[in-house]
Order: sequence, then C-alpha cells, then structure tokens
Amino acid sequence: MPLYALIARDPSPERRQRTRPAHLEHMNRLDGAGRLLHGGPLLDAGGETAGSLILLEADSLADAKETFARDPYLADDVFGRYEILETKPIYPRERSLTEEQRQAISNRMREYWASRRERNKAE
Repeated sequence: MPLYALIARDPSPERRQRTRPAHLEHMNRLDGAGRLLHGGPLLDAGGETAGSLILLEADSLADAKETFARDPYLADDVFGRYEILETKPIYPRERSLTEEQRQAISNRMREYWASRRERNKAE
C-alpha cells in the first residue's frame, strides 16, 4: 500500500494543546487500524514542538488527504502550513517487522519519552 507523509509546522503551541486530546483519539484509531508507520512532533533546536510528521498508509493521495483532513489538528487549523506527499520506503530494507522488532522499537520509544519527561522536570 502506498505511503504518505504529512509534514506540518504549527505556529501556536496553545492551539495544539487545546486540540491534542481529539488529535490523539484520531491517531489512536489510525494506529489501531494498522495504518500508521510514524506519528510524532517535529522539534526545533531547543527541543520545543515545531510541527508534526505523520506517515500513513493509504490507497491513494486522495484517500490520504481525506484521512488527514479528519485529523482535528487540520480541522481546527493548528498547522500554519502543511503538505501531504507520497513517499517511497527504501529503508529499512525489510518493511515487515517481527513482533520482537516491534516490541524493541516500542521499548526504545518509551525509554526516549521517559527520559524527555525526566529532563523536562529537571528544568
């Protein structure tokens, strides 16, 4: 199935925070359907959220645009600008992951976010 990237920049952290719960519900539905390969914030040099990067499997560009349009971040104009582009996965070479590989990636992500939370508490 083709893969599409949403690359977005947002000018308003306040608007993002207000809309975040609904956005996460939308993302959880896509994740549960197995359509997400990646979803997360883009960070600026200071580690602050500057936008989003979402990689989504969709049947077509029109399907991807329709799916992204249902995201509350788009519907509520959180993003100052964004684009949706088809992308071609080259790496990693083997696209399908074993459950063990998925778990290892998930564990690394949990460790990363836990360390960020701890760093933010310390600041």
